[in-house]
Amino acid sequence: FYWAPTYKFAYSFSVLFIIQGILFLTALSNSNFSVHFKPNLSSIIGLILIIYGMVGYQVLGHFIGHTYPKFFPFGLVPCATIIFTIGLFLLADKKISVYLVIIPLIATTAGILAVSKGIWEDIGLILAGIVGALILLKQKRTNRISDQS
Repeated sequence: FYWAPTYKFAYSFSVLFIIQGILFLTALSNSNFSVHFKPNLSSIIGLILIIYGMVGYQVLGHFIGHTYPKFFPFGLVPCATIIFTIGLFLLADKKISVYLVIIPLIATTAGILAVSKGIWEDIGLILAGIVGALILLKQKRTNRISDQS
């Protein structure tokens, strides 16, 4: 509802996030998704994204002036949650479905609009999308990402 008056795709993103939630629940109920830290670049970047999504996003926002009630808390707004989600994908220790990663990667493009509106902490969202996509594409080539759900 925050973006809907100025961003015509806000409701479309809402529908995509509902679909994403259903995909996550399906993957978790089938035990197809688990995370584990390994001492490699993917895991290190994944952990950095998780920490940024949960804490860094809000800390940076605080210093920019996005304080209560105009702040963007983790779990209640999509941007920090998407950063966290991509971090989880980078920590995945089993093959994950391409269907799980496509919506969060598409949603990172919304960071461009957010940054243009002065939400500078969403530079992390844009970077998470770029870096996450590059690493996940590399993993796709090495067969860690599955085309099947």
